[in-house]
Amino acid sequence: MEKKKLNILVTGSSGQLGRCLKDASKESDDCWMFFDHKDLDISNLDNVESVIYDNFIDVVVNCAAFTNVEKCEDRSYFDIVHNTNITGPENIASVLKKIGGTLIHISSDYVFGGTRKDYAYDEYTDFCSPLNTYGRSKMNAERRIRTVNGNFLIIRTGWLYSEYGNNFMLTMMDKFRTNESVNVVINQIGTPTYAGDLANFIVHIIEERKDVVPEKSADTIQEVYHYTNEGVASWYDFACAIKEYGNFNVDVKPCYDFDLHYKAERPSFSVLDKSKVKNTFGIKIPYWRDSLNTCITKLMSNK
Repeated sequence: MEKKKLNILVTGSSGQLGRCLKDASKESDDCWMFFDHKDLDISNLDNVESVIYDNFIDVVVNCAAFTNVEKCEDRSYFDIVHNTNITGPENIASVLKKIGGTLIHISSDYVFGGTRKDYAYDEYTDFCSPLNTYGRSKMNAERRIRTVNGNFLIIRTGWLYSEYGNNFMLTMMDKFRTNESVNVVINQIGTPTYAGDLANFIVHIIEERKDVVPEKSADTIQEVYHYTNEGVASWYDFACAIKEYGNFNVDVKPCYDFDLHYKAERPSFSVLDKSKVKNTFGIKIPYWRDSLNTCITKLMSNK
């Protein structure tokens, strides 16, 4: 039987994951629509309802988020953090619940506290214990989505970078072009993740329909998955790899996070276990250094 063509809305489309989804979905048979903040204020329930109803949306991929971890600690940003990271996802989930649609919500490794050292965080046994305001906002969004009790896939990821927007890779490359040396944190461990890989995964699972769109109206899909690239690294390791693949001649020096006097405390370890997502969807996830090389090569070839 021919599968129904889906109407898919991507929020936060001007961000790096949204832009990677534009690239990844170009050959899709489904109808993809991309809205940024000027098109859709997800904190406004009426606005969310009108966009979803008027466009007959089946699936929303919510990439909209306020992700500046340091600014999240500033009280002057309280409203935008709360409205974008908590109220907005809840609004989308509530509207989709009424029509039987599915929310694919992007969450973060920062929902974890970083005390785990022996193995990666999984979706089954590890509880959220965020250390900073950004992490708490992502945790609370997950809780609000669950409370709505509609169809959802929450995808936790971390350390996203791409050739688009503002991210660690692009920041390092800018510094490498102008500085003789850069100090980079060595005592925070996670997994650099190419947003292009995550975008390809999201498009793939929507096209496959399995565990994304309910087969029957009475069915409910409610799952949490972890998706990052494979492997582990410190920010220092990440920076050294950027230097290597970008052929920069600069001194990268290791430092500790307490040397940089951050407002926001970061987890010292936020590696995510990907067993569930690999077993469910039968996918192979690229190694982080391979994807970084791919991204930098693509970026350099376009200049």
